[in-house]
Amino acid sequence: MSARALQIRGYKFDWQDVEWLTVVIRGPVAVYLLLRGRWATVQLDLPREIDFLRRHDEALRRIMDTVDMPDRLAKDLIMFVQQNHGALPKRRRSHEFSKLTDDEVAALEAVIRETFEHFENDNKALDHVTTSEA
Repeated sequence: MSARALQIRGYKFDWQDVEWLTVVIRGPVAVYLLLRGRWATVQLDLPREIDFLRRHDEALRRIMDTVDMPDRLAKDLIMFVQQNHGALPKRRRSHEFSKLTDDEVAALEAVIRETFEHFENDNKALDHVTTSEA
């Protein structure tokens, strides 16, 4: 047997065969991992995204029902309140949202908190499913 050969259970392979064999083995493994990743996307990520968009649209509708403001400003309000754990940051309150009264700000914060209530907890439960399925 040459220095560039490998013997497994009585079968002799030279390194070209071994390289080809690794490609053959990696192919099905790669396909399996790709399909498993797509399954996770369709079964876990997509429902989470749809739930977020549904909640975001509902919050936007409820904000527009409460006060009259441009869509872009309402979307920014949702983003800022979510980033600040349910409260509009003081700096944003004094700049972009200075025309709103304190009662309006409190009502809008409540709308956003109610709409996204349990969203993070629901997604943590999905993360657990992702870990156990993987």
